[in-house]
Amino acid sequence: MKWLALAALVACVKGQSVIDMHVDLAHAAYTGARFDDPAGEVTRDKLARGRVQWLVLPLFVESAYRKPPSRVRDEYEATWRALTALEVPTRTTLAFEGADGFADDARGIDRWFARGVCVVGLVHDRDNALAGSSTDPASPQPGRSLTAAGRALAERVIDDGGILDVAHASDASAAELIQIAKGRGAIAIDSHTGMRTLAQSRRNLSDEAAHALAETDGVVAISMHSGHVGRTPGEPATLDDVASHIEYAVSILGASHVAIGSDFDGLIVPPIGSDGEATWPALVATLERRGMKPTVLRAVLHDNAARVLGRCR
Repeated sequence: MKWLALAALVACVKGQSVIDMHVDLAHAAYTGARFDDPAGEVTRDKLARGRVQWLVLPLFVESAYRKPPSRVRDEYEATWRALTALEVPTRTTLAFEGADGFADDARGIDRWFARGVCVVGLVHDRDNALAGSSTDPASPQPGRSLTAAGRALAERVIDDGGILDVAHASDASAAELIQIAKGRGAIAIDSHTGMRTLAQSRRNLSDEAAHALAETDGVVAISMHSGHVGRTPGEPATLDDVASHIEYAVSILGASHVAIGSDFDGLIVPPIGSDGEATWPALVATLERRGMKPTVLRAVLHDNAARVLGRCR
């Protein structure tokens, strides 16, 4: 009877819904890609086969750090319209991956929360007027700290009921963002990352930062990008590599603070054996084979992200 009950629970996990905390459909929209293109990582068919219930869709502006905030705001509007036109067949929450458009006025972000924004990352791949980036080649570790404008915007995000995202932030900026969240009783997350202990990349999250995020009741969402989770730099990862990062994060943080943030359609190098948003049953099978309990699988695939996103006003 115990084996039958366990089999039923595993079957439930394999068939349950998934929340993906970082999907770059905005990038696809920005470049004119078609949502129904079967070569895409995020399509209606793949969302259905992966039983994806909820997507977090970051607004993205190419090279925003080089542009005046007013120009970036115009491009946010254009990207938002393109995303809306896609008619994504799942629940969606908007995010910012780089908030350069509000560097001159933190209050400008207020109206976006009425449009469904919940998660805000201040910086992308280069230092900007708000924060330091983990991948700016001109910035050595621990990277640049938040600017006064960055601190003001982080506080405004919390006042608006949002969640701070440390993905892409330098170690110095991430530490400050987490402290701001803690000081104001808010959540901070990393929406798409690998664990630095397993893959030595400045872009990945340190154990110390991961623990600090968990202390805010946030989550560390593991990416599907080979550059984040692969064992050998420059080579594609495998689903076992992804599983290793998930397992490690669970081992140091507990089952309540780990999630999925694929980075699909973000020009990533996906793992061998992945199929975009239809990958999740195969990832579940990999984690099950490696001994992960069904209750932990459910938490990582859905429940933890649902808890965090449910905090948004």
